[in-house]
Amino acid sequence: MNAGSYYIKQGRQISDQIEAMHAAVPLGDFTPQKEMARDYFTRGLELFPVYGWGHYQYGRFLYYSIVLEEDFQEKALQEALEQYKICKQNFDNIDIHKEMGITYYYLEEYEKAKEYLYNHLKLVAGDVTTLQMLGHCHFEVEEFEDAIEYYSRSLELKEDANIYNYIGVAYSHMRDFENALEPFERAVELDPNLAPVYENLAALYGYRLEEKDYQKAVECYQKYLILEPDTPDKRVIERRIRYLNHRAEQVS
Repeated sequence: MNAGSYYIKQGRQISDQIEAMHAAVPLGDFTPQKEMARDYFTRGLELFPVYGWGHYQYGRFLYYSIVLEEDFQEKALQEALEQYKICKQNFDNIDIHKEMGITYYYLEEYEKAKEYLYNHLKLVAGDVTTLQMLGHCHFEVEEFEDAIEYYSRSLELKEDANIYNYIGVAYSHMRDFENALEPFERAVELDPNLAPVYENLAALYGYRLEEKDYQKAVECYQKYLILEPDTPDKRVIERRIRYLNHRAEQVS
């Protein structure tokens, strides 16, 4: 076995352990393990620089360590992207297009992201993550009809409350408020603790639908404040609740 390959496998094992530990202890500090994994990957690729699979694994480690920290630093993302590019030159990996597309998305290079995600979808037509990420890319550049198409295709494979919420928001941006209602309500059914959807529903019920339901709007805003008690918009929402209660009294 090439010594470089050995070190890369060690790095991969530690990387997998970090993900498992994070799932069990989300707020844990895994800095020593991350440094160890990075050291193994670096040493391995110094010994075996054309090992495409090794560059792919190192890129995934770099990217997902950022995800675990919820800190999408551009420098670290660029470093992950460079590893993926080297992998692509040396190793025929079916998932490399997806990983590069996702990384470009978080670098806010949405057209590049779409290009790679489309390529992956040609190879793996039923990849839920790729469909969702394509939806996000189109959403970010305000191509809302296309976003809804890809979100809907992903939901045919796997229901997801967040994706239903995105569809509702996309319809709202298109001012198609009647079609926004159903996906928002489905999001609540799937995840009753998904805070943003209650704010979105409140806006529909209280302000945007042709047939208003002020009481439901109040209930949704109240639920939102329970789930997000420290929201910066708390005072604004409390004023809206008072206004909507007043409107409810007028029509009762």
